[in-house]
Amino acid sequence: MAETAKTVSQALQVLAALGRNGGQTIAELTRELGLARTVVQRLLVTLQAEHYLHRDPDGRYQLGLALVELAARVDHPVRRAAQRPMLALFDQLGETVALTVREADEAVSADQLVAPGQLVRAEYPTGFRHPLTVAAAGRAILAWADPVTVARLTAGRPALGPELDEVRRRGYAYSSDELGHGATGLAAPILDRSGWAVASLGVIAPNARFPAEAAVAGPVVQAARAATEALRAG
Repeated sequence: MAETAKTVSQALQVLAALGRNGGQTIAELTRELGLARTVVQRLLVTLQAEHYLHRDPDGRYQLGLALVELAARVDHPVRRAAQRPMLALFDQLGETVALTVREADEAVSADQLVAPGQLVRAEYPTGFRHPLTVAAAGRAILAWADPVTVARLTAGRPALGPELDEVRRRGYAYSSDELGHGATGLAAPILDRSGWAVASLGVIAPNARFPAEAAVAGPVVQAARAATEALRAG
């Protein structure tokens, strides 16, 4: 196993915790990470000095703008391939459009276009992670994953196999109230040249405003296919 830098790993754990939970105090981070308070404090001071986080007046630490700048420079091939299809889908449906990529057994939000001018809207924050077994964005990837991954992640979940069969039959995955109460999502896979899913492209909206499934499915599937073609051409 490759040697890792302990301090760097701990700093990344701090950033990940803040990304999951939002603002946290030193005490909360110490409890969650199981690190000594002096270690957490030293990490926070260093990360704050480099603008990777900032401290609110109430003593809670938040992710900083340096991370936004880094994220803007990420040049992921799937993200490039999905840019135009995402914009077209966003213009067509007017709801939040999300790109999710696979990292091992997790689905990771890589990009989103958020519906403007809506008092109530659904968001899928960039960097947010969840298992491939969860929600439309994850299962749209899992349904077209390699057979070894599918067999491993469906083991012990008797209902998931038939559900993935249905996702493949329809060409998209649909979910409601899974990642957050009151939100519905529909997503279709983006496939590599081998035919395995490397990402999914989908739409998220509040339950009360989510369009009819039949009206959303066609545009989402079409956009995902366009992203697949762009990825394979690249």
